[in-house]
Amino acid sequence: MRKAMEDIIFSDGTKIPSGTHVTVASGPMHLDSRYYLNVYEFDPFRFCSSRKEALTKDSMNLSHLSFGHGKRKCPGQFFSSTMMTTMTAYLVLNYDMKLENDGVRPPDAWFLMSCAPNRTAEILFRRRPTC
Repeated sequence: MRKAMEDIIFSDGTKIPSGTHVTVASGPMHLDSRYYLNVYEFDPFRFCSSRKEALTKDSMNLSHLSFGHGKRKCPGQFFSSTMMTTMTAYLVLNYDMKLENDGVRPPDAWFLMSCAPNRTAEILFRRRPTC
């Protein structure tokens, strides 16, 4: 979400007055089959090739705007992605995990336009035995 600090007029004549808040509906893009295959199926490697492409082209896929785009995109996007991947890999390799109610996903939490996993959900962890 951004706030226009001055009037913005696009080449087609569209005007965004100063003080207007503007945002992009990125959620629907993430569930659009024009951009992603099998949008309702978990694919842990969905963004692997686009990340490699982004590293070489210094640009991000416009269908995934979570880190922004253009000159104001997040400079820590690849660091953040690498850290999340590393933490997830550590958990998967060292712990058995399950939801408190096995097989039942807790409802998502919404705040304004943001949807996030339920922060009050119970996740059970059991350290895997070492060899």
